[in-house]
Amino acid sequence: NFGSHVGVAIAGCAWRAVRARQGTDHFHTVLALENLAAAYGEAGDIARQRDLLEEVLAAYAQRGQADNLRAANTLASLGNAYGDLGDAERKKELLERALGIKEEALGPSHTELASTLTNLGNACGELGDLARKRDLLERALAILQQGGLGRACQVEVATTLVNLGSAYGDLGDLQKQRDLLERALAIEEREYGQDHREVASTLTNLGNAYGKLGDAARQIDLLQRALIIDEREYGPSHPWVATVLTGLASAHGCLGDPVRHKQLAERALDILRQEFGPEHRRVGLVLTSLSTACGNLGDASSMKAFAEKALKIAERDRGPSHRELIPALVNLGTAYGDLGDAAKHHQYLQRALAICEREHGPDHREAVAILTSLGNAWGSLGKYSRQKDLAERALAISRREYGSGHRLVAAAMMNLARVCGSLQETGRQCELMASAHAILDGGQNLQQPEAAQSRLDCCDARGASEERTQKALVSKHAAQHGAECHLVGGGGDFSKACIQRTASPIQESPHSEFGRLFTAARPPPEGGSIRGSAGSEDGLSRRARALRDASCESRVHLRRSRSTGEGIVSTAGVPSRWSLRHALLRTAGRASLPR
Repeated sequence: NFGSHVGVAIAGCAWRAVRARQGTDHFHTVLALENLAAAYGEAGDIARQRDLLEEVLAAYAQRGQADNLRAANTLASLGNAYGDLGDAERKKELLERALGIKEEALGPSHTELASTLTNLGNACGELGDLARKRDLLERALAILQQGGLGRACQVEVATTLVNLGSAYGDLGDLQKQRDLLERALAIEEREYGQDHREVASTLTNLGNAYGKLGDAARQIDLLQRALIIDEREYGPSHPWVATVLTGLASAHGCLGDPVRHKQLAERALDILRQEFGPEHRRVGLVLTSLSTACGNLGDASSMKAFAEKALKIAERDRGPSHRELIPALVNLGTAYGDLGDAAKHHQYLQRALAICEREHGPDHREAVAILTSLGNAWGSLGKYSRQKDLAERALAISRREYGSGHRLVAAAMMNLARVCGSLQETGRQCELMASAHAILDGGQNLQQPEAAQSRLDCCDARGASEERTQKALVSKHAAQHGAECHLVGGGGDFSKACIQRTASPIQESPHSEFGRLFTAARPPPEGGSIRGSAGSEDGLSRRARALRDASCESRVHLRRSRSTGEGIVSTAGVPSRWSLRHALLRTAGRASLPR
């Protein structure tokens, strides 16, 4: 910004004046050069800052002062500059030298050590030594908490709490991460006010921590606050805005809104590509999120394409076995499974599970999604016993990590229940579905996709009536698409169920003469049809739209009977493994939905 560049100009003039008066090797000239380096850092020219600090360090060595406190501060600044330029190894080396000098001169508990410990801890984290990062940051926090209650000290405490929370989160202790971030947020809101940019950064970290704990609604609340602040402070196209958008996208996906997930991820991707180019590590992370959204929308081809790009970037930057590869590997394996390539389905999921178990142990929460996907891969091959073993393991991890009443536990129960259904274990299936249903309904999650799916599976397991099953079908669709369900017409004929919501069609049939939108959550058997009158109720225009089912490359067809004028929807080529499928039509009349 303008002020920073003015600072560079002033510091440069001061250095040249002192050098002309005192000479190149004078102590005051070295100090002026160090001030100039700091000015370049404030202006964002980190490479120039690094080069000037190297000159300063050489000057201290030439003067025989390489081991004094001023040189230690220069080492710390130089290490941070290397870190900002992506050289974490060099950053760690220089900060360790600085810490050794300070400990010898000041003792192990002096407040001057805190910032060096924090920066060194972050360097260790970047290099994968998460336990040492945690230990160094705990030490820094203990020093700062002894340092008094002044504003500067409190602000540094908050910063250390954020970094320490990150360390615990990386080590899998998400509750501890959340608690530390809550403490940091309280300090920052008191010291800065609720709408400060530093508050926005902590809101982002805290929101994403809640997301990892499965509380996507709380995540959205916090990230929306952060987004308002960041857009006001930095504009709508800043990389920090993209970070918030990425978290919001994932949260909406977790709440069953893949359309919103995709929209937000695409906006974040555009920002990061423009800022960093198409091959940056942060671009790869958003590509993984976008891949997930496409998968949830049934677009396996796009899911595969985005996941392949993300995996390529992660392998280049992190190597073939880093934990950051796991989401891309899971998505890629899932996409291949949806596209019918069982071998690659297993290959990528097994690779993801191996990395997860090596990095986190066999019972980490991140293993749940991998175990579920890998179980589904076995299920697609008819290996239901193997699928059940993996589903049981996923449920046990979910219960331990989230508690018995969490919606993610209900999701794991539903997954296991479906496997039990495949094994004809109807009693266990009903028991699990009833438990999942109780969790979701009791937790005020009636409009969540998991709750609607639970009611639908309960209907399947218990042989429920046609009307009850159709209510569950429409409830599931409403939960997934944010629609509002009601009955068109009176009585108990739920075949008139309509959803008052517009949709963005992929294809419009020229033969359509329907008006309102209703749902057929299950297509008829291959070659079968759904029939309904072609009346003009409520004076709505008589049109219909057929949507392509991207995940199984089939099409929903619409035609009118020449003899009766009846509207007919038929399907062709729907694989049997897709037991649930949505066909959205605009109808003013009635539609009978077959089981």
